[in-house]
Amino acid sequence: MGEMEVDSPVTILGLGGSLRYFSYSRRALLETLAAVREVGGETIEWTVDEQPLPLYDDDLEAPAAAQRLRQAAQRADGLLFASPEYHNGIAGVVKNAIDWLRPRDVRDKPIGIIVVGGGTAGGHRALTHLRQVARGLGAFAIPAEVSIANTDAIPPDGPWPDPATERHIQRLGREIARYAVLFRAIRTHAEG
Repeated sequence: MGEMEVDSPVTILGLGGSLRYFSYSRRALLETLAAVREVGGETIEWTVDEQPLPLYDDDLEAPAAAQRLRQAAQRADGLLFASPEYHNGIAGVVKNAIDWLRPRDVRDKPIGIIVVGGGTAGGHRALTHLRQVARGLGAFAIPAEVSIANTDAIPPDGPWPDPATERHIQRLGREIARYAVLFRAIRTHAEG
């Protein structure tokens, strides 16, 4: 998949962030969505701090906010999941939002993954966890990903600790848009 712009507009749903006042995972998610728009894609932003959801309960009918999230996922051609790593896994608030999605909302759609971590590991366990969650939903976690380490050392308005982070964010934005075009064509062909 070359370095060309997306031929037809795709829509990418960005889901994640954290409840922190200054969330690095939210920042990375928004920067990646901006990269999607730079190649002609459209974006839907769903940050867990600004669009909270009640705790997931399979016995209850989905509340209005969860129904809106599901509709956004159904409209989207691809998704981005972004989470901090807490105690070797994804943030509970992000997992809760994902739990409101059903496999039929995201099946056969590409998902790009963004994680941030305070230590030197950069959230690698959360990357694996989100890949497993994507697979459980019947979606495809694309190879491009963003893992940001040492966020404890970043001032809120400062640059990313690793200069390569911005390149990885830009690449993920381009790649999720390209995979969304490809997977949309596959879904359209399979339905036709």
